[in-house]
Amino acid sequence: MRRSSTLKSTLAILLAITVMALTGCGGGKPADNGSQAGSDKPIDIIVSHNHPENSPEHEGMVAFKNLVEEKTGGKVNVKIYTNLQLGSMREQVEATQTGTIQITQQPTAVLSTFVTAYELVDFPFLWPDAETAYKVLDGEIGKLISAEAEKEGFVNLGWMAAGFKQFTANKPIRSPEDLKGMQIRVMPAPLLNAQMEAWGAKPTPIEFGELYNSLQQGVVDGQENPIKTIYLNRLFEVQKYLIKSNHGFLGYGIVANKAWFDALPADIQTAIRESMQEACQVEREVLSKTEEDMLKEIEAYGTEIIELTPEAIEEFRELVLPVHDQFADRVGRSLLDATYAQIKEATK
Repeated sequence: MRRSSTLKSTLAILLAITVMALTGCGGGKPADNGSQAGSDKPIDIIVSHNHPENSPEHEGMVAFKNLVEEKTGGKVNVKIYTNLQLGSMREQVEATQTGTIQITQQPTAVLSTFVTAYELVDFPFLWPDAETAYKVLDGEIGKLISAEAEKEGFVNLGWMAAGFKQFTANKPIRSPEDLKGMQIRVMPAPLLNAQMEAWGAKPTPIEFGELYNSLQQGVVDGQENPIKTIYLNRLFEVQKYLIKSNHGFLGYGIVANKAWFDALPADIQTAIRESMQEACQVEREVLSKTEEDMLKEIEAYGTEIIELTPEAIEEFRELVLPVHDQFADRVGRSLLDATYAQIKEATK
């Protein structure tokens, strides 16, 4: 978290070179795991994500590793790189698109800069609860997003999540009025910028690896993230207030390089897909069991927890709903309308 940008970039480059050597990649081409699968040598799969090893997301990916290695009888060997080891979030997606990394787990806001349809997941106040989000994304809506991902060289293998986003800040926020003029860190994504602007805040894109220092040094006044992310990355140490707003759902798409995946034998493809679906369930269950305990520890540290009134939440919602219409054509108006319908059906 506290490494300098220069050091982090240097390490990322060195690690990328190592990964290329491990996967047999050169010139940005995916490793020839199709021919590898025809020999006795296991298929090596490089998996990357942004989280510490004590996170639900990592537990989910460890479950994937164990499941797929077991299902394939040792034909597959998975190596997991954690905690931004292979570069920034965007760099990891780029490396997956070119085939240097085989599989990566990334926020939908980051994936949306490569495949616009992922932006749907980040629409503010779209999802009434996590169960509905999972049900819709695991169904036809998720398939539609996956079809768009394939056009850009990705195979979407599943959906995980960090939960609903909350604000943290060094001043209390009890209404949109309190956000006006504040510099709030967001992931680099147009929709998230528009969301903050709708509330009168000044969105400031900062790479996640620099967030702790940026909050500590007052580069930004606050940020948005789920409770799990705030807790595991100790953001509460440099923020006086946590505001429970549940204003957006932070989902993760797990994507593979399409050329690499398509070259795998059919039985290996099936094992990967089935193992990832099971791993997603593991991650979701771990997340749901840990949030309340994490919130208690944040409060015990001395960070004040602010519960927004129903009236304040409605004010936040009304101000930001025009963003749905603003971005409907970007993600596909038909996709958004179908999502509204699926959410309504799921919550009957």
